[in-house]
Amino acid sequence: MLRGAASAQAWLPEPLQIVASTSEQAARLAPPWQAAGFRVQSATPAEFRAAGPGGYWWVTADAAEALGPEAITARLKAGAKVLLDGESRASTALLKLRPSGAVGRRAQMSGVLLAWDGDVAGLRPDVPGTVLATTVPASSMPGKTAPKGTSQAATDQGTPALFQAGPLLWSLPRLDQGLGVRRLPYLPQVLHERWGLDAQAERHDLDLYVDPDLLTGKVALPERLRQWKQSGVRRVYLAAWKEDQTRGYRYDYPGFVKAAQAAGLEVYAWLAWPNVTLGFWKQHPDCREVTALGQPARIFWREHVALEVPRCFDLAWAATSKLLTSAPFDGVNVAELYFESPVAGRADPSTYTPMHPELRKAFAVQNGFDPLSLFQKGSKLAADTAAWATWTLYRETLLTDLHAKLLARLHTVPAGKRLMATLIDNRLDPALSTPLGQHIGLNVGAVLALRAATPFEVQIEDPYLFWASDPARYARLPGLYPEVETGGLLLDINVVDRDTWPRGLVTRRLGGFEFDQAVSAAGIMGASVALYAASTVLDADLSWARFALAGQSVQLQEGAILAGQAGQIQTRSVTPFWLRLARDARSVTIDGQPAPLSSPRLIAVPAGSHALQLR
Repeated sequence: MLRGAASAQAWLPEPLQIVASTSEQAARLAPPWQAAGFRVQSATPAEFRAAGPGGYWWVTADAAEALGPEAITARLKAGAKVLLDGESRASTALLKLRPSGAVGRRAQMSGVLLAWDGDVAGLRPDVPGTVLATTVPASSMPGKTAPKGTSQAATDQGTPALFQAGPLLWSLPRLDQGLGVRRLPYLPQVLHERWGLDAQAERHDLDLYVDPDLLTGKVALPERLRQWKQSGVRRVYLAAWKEDQTRGYRYDYPGFVKAAQAAGLEVYAWLAWPNVTLGFWKQHPDCREVTALGQPARIFWREHVALEVPRCFDLAWAATSKLLTSAPFDGVNVAELYFESPVAGRADPSTYTPMHPELRKAFAVQNGFDPLSLFQKGSKLAADTAAWATWTLYRETLLTDLHAKLLARLHTVPAGKRLMATLIDNRLDPALSTPLGQHIGLNVGAVLALRAATPFEVQIEDPYLFWASDPARYARLPGLYPEVETGGLLLDINVVDRDTWPRGLVTRRLGGFEFDQAVSAAGIMGASVALYAASTVLDADLSWARFALAGQSVQLQEGAILAGQAGQIQTRSVTPFWLRLARDARSVTIDGQPAPLSSPRLIAVPAGSHALQLR
C-alpha cells in the first residue's frame, strides 16, 4: 500500500519514496520496486520539500524540473539519498551535465548487455563520481546497427548511463517513460549496495536446477552451496544422468549430496527421462527411440529411450534405480517426461517420437494401421483426421501410463518417498498451449489425477512460447490448477537466452527488474519458485530472488498509527516468511505468544495473518 511520505515506520526498513508531479503518477511507478521487495511510498514535490531529514528518494525528471537544484541540494544536505533521471534543471546544475554528442540505445550494467526502447541523447556529468553503467557500441548488440540518420561513430562513444556522486545517483535514460526502470535492470542491487536500502521481507523457499557439468568459475562446491543457501535456496534438483558405464564414469553424487545437506540444502534427483544416461544409450542401441524419419531420437540435448517398450523400460529402471540408491537423495523430480517435439509436432518428422518398431507393431495390432504411415507421402492415412485422432489419443494415454509406471516404481526406493513431477503448462493460453500439449503427448489433467494413487508434488513449467512475454503471466498460473492445494504448487521459471530479442525486452536472458517481476508474480498466491538453472541465473538475480519472492506475497502494516501500540506490525502471507527489521529487536511476540529471534533483525513469521509486537 502506498502512503504519504510523512508516515515513518520505525521498525520496518525505510521506504523508497517516489516523487512525481502527483501522488497518482508516483503510484503508477511503484509496482516494479514493490516486486523487487522494497517498501514504496509516494510523494509530491511539496511533500519532498517539507520532509524531515534523511530518506531514500527517486525524484522523477518532471518533479526535479519543478523543484530545481536548490530543493534537491537542501535535501542532500539533510542526509537524504536521491536518484535523479534524465535531464532537468536539477540534474543539469548538480552534475554539470553537458551533451556528449552520442546517441545511446544500448548499455551495459553489471556485465549484462541492455537494449533500450528508444534513442537516448548522451549527457556526460562533469563532477567527480563513479560510473555504474555505460552506453556501449551498437556493434555489441547482435544484428543491430546505428539508428537511421545517426553516424556509427556517434553511437560508439560510451557515456555514463548510471552515475554516482556521493549520495546522489543519476540515470541517463528517464525511468518514468517507455520501459521505465527496466532500462537499468539492476537498480535494486545498486540502491542496496550503494545506499543501504533494504527489502522488507524474504522467503526461503526457492528451488534450483543444477547440472554440475555446466557450473563455471573456480568457486569450490562448499562455498557455492553456502551462497545458494544464503540466497534463500532450500532444495536443488541435481541432474541424475551423469553416468557413462562404457568408460567407467559416474558423477560423485554421494559427495555432492553430503556437502549440500551439510549446508542445509535438500537434494532431489532430477530425472530427465526419456533420457536415461549416455552410457545406457551406448549399451542398448535396440532401446533407442526412433523418429518418424526412422532415425535414432537424439533430439536437442536428450538421447531418447523407447520407454514404451516394456523390456526397455525395465532396463532403464534398473540403471536409474542403481543411480538413485548410490547417494542419500531427499527426493526425486520427474521433469519433462514427454515425447517430441514441442516446437513443431507432426510438422517435423525428424523430431517426432515415438516410432520405435515394437511400438508401431503393438499399435497396429490394436488399431489396424502402422502409425508411421501417417507421415508417409501419398498415404491416405496422412490426411485421415480420424486416424490422427486415434493415434493422438493412444500417444497421450501412453505418456500418462508411463508417468504412472515410473512414479509407482520410484515409490519403492528411499528417495522416491518424496516425489515431484514437473509438467509443461497447457492451460495458460489454449490457442498456444493445446497444440503444444498435442505435440508432446502430455495431458496434464490426466497426470495430475495420478496423485490419488501415488502422491507427488506438482511443478508447472510455462512453455517456451511464453518466455518473451509479460512476467505477470506467472500470477495467473496457480489459479489454473485447482487440483493443487493453495501454496502447494511450484512454478518453474526458465532463465535462458531467448531466441529473439524483440522490442520491449531489455535483456536477452530474463534478468533484473523483469526477473524480479516474474519471481514476485509467481509467489503472489503462495506458490514456490524453481529456477532453471544454477548455470544460467546471474548471481545478482539469484541473490535477490528471495526478496522478490516475498515482494507481493507478503503484506505488512504498521499497527501503531491505528492502534496506538508502539512496535506493532500486522502481517499477512500465504506462506511463511522472514521479516527484516530496520533496527535491533530485543523480543518479539506473535499473536501474544513469545517467538524466537533468528537474529536481532530477522524474524521468522508463519503463514496467515498475525500481529507482531516488537520491543
